[in-house]
Amino acid sequence: MNQAKQNGFKMQRKKILIPYFIFLLPVFFIINGYNDYFGFMPVKFIVWNLMWLSGMVFFVYFIGRLLFRENVKSILFSFFVSVFLIFFGSFFDTWKSFVSIHFFSSYYFVLPSSVFLIWLFLYFLKRSKNNFQRLFSFLNLLFFVLFFFEISRSLINTINTEPDNLLIDSRFNVLKSVNQSNTVPDTAKPDIFLLVFDGMPSTRALNEDLHFSNTNLDTFLLQNGFYVATEAKSNYDLTVLSVSSMLNMDYVSEKEIKKGTGIEMYFRATSSVLDNSLTRILKNEKYAIRQFQPLSIFNNKDWQGNLVFGNMLDMNYFYKTFPGRLYRDIAWNYMRMKLFKKIAGYTYMKQAREKRDDIELSAQLVKSVCSKNDSSKFVYAHFMLPHIPFVFNQDGGIRPFISYDSESSGKRTESAFVDQLKFANQKITELVKYIKANNKENTIIIVQGDHGYKDFHQSKNAEFVFQNLNAIYFPDKNYECLYKNLSPVNSFRIILNKYFGAQLNLLKDSSVVIEFSKNDWEK
Repeated sequence: MNQAKQNGFKMQRKKILIPYFIFLLPVFFIINGYNDYFGFMPVKFIVWNLMWLSGMVFFVYFIGRLLFRENVKSILFSFFVSVFLIFFGSFFDTWKSFVSIHFFSSYYFVLPSSVFLIWLFLYFLKRSKNNFQRLFSFLNLLFFVLFFFEISRSLINTINTEPDNLLIDSRFNVLKSVNQSNTVPDTAKPDIFLLVFDGMPSTRALNEDLHFSNTNLDTFLLQNGFYVATEAKSNYDLTVLSVSSMLNMDYVSEKEIKKGTGIEMYFRATSSVLDNSLTRILKNEKYAIRQFQPLSIFNNKDWQGNLVFGNMLDMNYFYKTFPGRLYRDIAWNYMRMKLFKKIAGYTYMKQAREKRDDIELSAQLVKSVCSKNDSSKFVYAHFMLPHIPFVFNQDGGIRPFISYDSESSGKRTESAFVDQLKFANQKITELVKYIKANNKENTIIIVQGDHGYKDFHQSKNAEFVFQNLNAIYFPDKNYECLYKNLSPVNSFRIILNKYFGAQLNLLKDSSVVIEFSKNDWEK
């Protein structure tokens, strides 16, 4: 009878040791990251990250079973090693904030120390005779509390967060000031094509800084009836701020730029590229809005290609983990080795083909919406030309990896940039000709660089980064309202005034430097 009771107690003890915490660990990490950037994480991305994190925990548990042949110790081994792997970034950043001697905050010290601590923990588990029931109970309670805390955060965020809170500029100043009671007949409403070429400098900048004459492009645009702002400058040197401020027709509040982390700034700015004063005004005017651009990370149904800032999502999860930090901070050092150069070569060709495919996709999408009969439309297409990486010859062919690699180690040559610039000129010429031939006559075309080119300005003219191409075509070719130093923030103010009687005041054309510290990205 006593023996039966003892067996019963043993059975109860085994039932109590249910490791809920091991399952809640990856769930907590994912929900915590979701709440940190609430409203920005796509469901598919969240599910995918939860799956691979859960798989990693299971894999570590499998290793633990091989080492211990005992479930309880295998679970604890899996849990603590997984905590290290998943939260390594947070541990490492906290450690660096407390340590003043560089060596002790470097990977040379942290990696061997981590291996030693894991070995020490493994040794302790091997030697221990403890059943760890209290530890299991504590960890279960801890992770239930953490889980419900994050669920509460999600509920509060859901209640308190309005869609406009996810934009970098929710003021909609121009939208509020435009009187849309003065209706414009549909037949008088122009189609608007906005073609943005990333990092496209003005001809003046190219002459002054690179001693390269790009007058052929200006000549082509002038011959096709464009106005070219010869002294144009962008308002920002960051793409997302330049484009979002252009479409909102207003400078972005510095307070909004600095709110949260740099990652959050990108999320909110790219959301403002889709939702802004211009698109809301044009929707009220019954315009069809098409955006063939790879900037917006979320909710752009018009674009199925690669995303320029898609890696911002990885920063929220993968780059916080141990494998992610090794990939981000260390892996690039090994690309110089012969074996890894081969891998880098394959990666280079893959990325170059993807970039070329995206450019061709954007051009094809622009052509596909051209029509002389449909209702009014606003078309925004963004081309990652002549922006780095320099992977194209002047005719659009992919440059050999060896050439590209040599430039990487010796700081990219200006000739590589010029080659890619010539390819950008080719695409501009192609699209302008097509739009003018295949779209209705009442069409506005804007060909613009979101900013100038960045890589050379540090050693030369600091203004080079702002000196952008800015060319506008009006169907009546009356350019009295334009001027030579026009900046993007005023482009659509002028268009709304000219074609919709908006009577908007023009803002001072300024170039704003926004600097981010390391803390702005990690806080």
